[in-house]
This record gives sequence, structure tokens and C-alpha cells, in this order.
Amino acid sequence: MFAGLPGGGGGGANGRGGGGGVIGDDASQTAGNVWSAVKGWASAAGEKVAEAEAAAWKKFDGKK
Repeated sequence: MFAGLPGGGGGGANGRGGGGGVIGDDASQTAGNVWSAVKGWASAAGEKVAEAEAAAWKKFDGKK
């Protein structure tokens, strides 16, 4: 009845049959990998900003 529709009984969105939802397993895994990379970059950037802020306050306060 719903064969070939996303999440339906037949073809599914990923072309492997058996449903699979709107996003296929490979696309979902790739999205997860991208998200992990972005979180890592954001974390590294946050650490650098914190270091720069600490250095700026030391300079502002006249400490070495």
C-alpha cells in the first residue's frame, strides 16, 4: 500500500527497502560526523577565546 514512500513498507527514501525514513543511514551518519567536527572546532575556538581574554585581563590589570 505505501511501497516506495519514505518510511513506507517498500522502497523507502534510501533505496534499500524496508523504509528507512526521510534521511538514509549514510546521510545521517555523515551529518553526525559533520556535527562532531563542528563541535570540536567550536570547543577549540572557545578555549582560544578564553586564553586571549585571560591575557587581556592580565594586561589590563598590569600583571605579567
